[in-house]
Amino acid sequence: MDLRGQKPDAYGAMLQYFTGSKHHNIKLRTFALEEGLSLNEHGIKRIKTGSTQEYATEEAFYEAIKLPWIPPELREDKGEIEAAQAGKLPKLVEILDIKGDLHIHTSYNLESSHDLGVDSLGDHLTKAAELGYEYIGISDHNPSITNHTEDQIVDIMKRRKDKYEQLYSSWVQKVSKPKIFIMCEVDILPDGKLALPEKAFEYVDAVIVSVHSSFTQEKQHMTDRIVKAVNSYPKVRILGHPTGRLLLKREGLDADWGSVFAACKKQDVALEINAYPSRLDLPDDLVFDAVRLGLRFCINTDS
Repeated sequence: MDLRGQKPDAYGAMLQYFTGSKHHNIKLRTFALEEGLSLNEHGIKRIKTGSTQEYATEEAFYEAIKLPWIPPELREDKGEIEAAQAGKLPKLVEILDIKGDLHIHTSYNLESSHDLGVDSLGDHLTKAAELGYEYIGISDHNPSITNHTEDQIVDIMKRRKDKYEQLYSSWVQKVSKPKIFIMCEVDILPDGKLALPEKAFEYVDAVIVSVHSSFTQEKQHMTDRIVKAVNSYPKVRILGHPTGRLLLKREGLDADWGSVFAACKKQDVALEINAYPSRLDLPDDLVFDAVRLGLRFCINTDS
């Protein structure tokens, strides 16, 4: 771990320099050179005179090169400097912009091969009401296909739907929001089939489909697998944590994302931006590509 200190008057320049990104800073230095300026972690030097001006804040640093402050999340040399010049920097999503969460796991025992959630449906509804959410989607993992027959899975899903509708009916009499969607997070199996019998789809409003196994498949096989899942049923509405990465633990899967995005676009399936701290998936570079293609997104907690 590196620890770097700087006097307060020059802190803004150092913060900007080490926040990066590398590509943003290279582009920013090129931009500044055209104005006769040289940027570094100590401040901004005027090339003609050799004098260096220090800056205590990032805002002052950017203002000195005739740009508005650019939020760190945008500093990737993806056109943000040009947008700043034109006064067209996009507004970042903030907490108050979040209207709901469609990827929530409860403690209801669906007899899945994955972990259950910690909190009950009532706990989630109460918290969602406190946050001012308009809706939530309960997306418990599908029942284990190894330990159950198809008929047993259908019965489990029916009982869950009946239970949730009963609980929600009692709860909504006291509080009008949020609306609830009874969903399910369904495994995309290695062959692209979904781990939920067709008859069980009758008991969900929508499903999230996600890869939870066989992460090292060959690129074309993985691509075909995901595309098949996206095209499988009309109630497939979200592709969950698309790359399957776990930060510092597992690299994302290898797929032809152009083909995956095309399938999602055709079926109007949203790409999840999974906000769970160890996932942050879809990654920002793929979000950027998908935005240009006009895809929909869904920001969820996977909590």
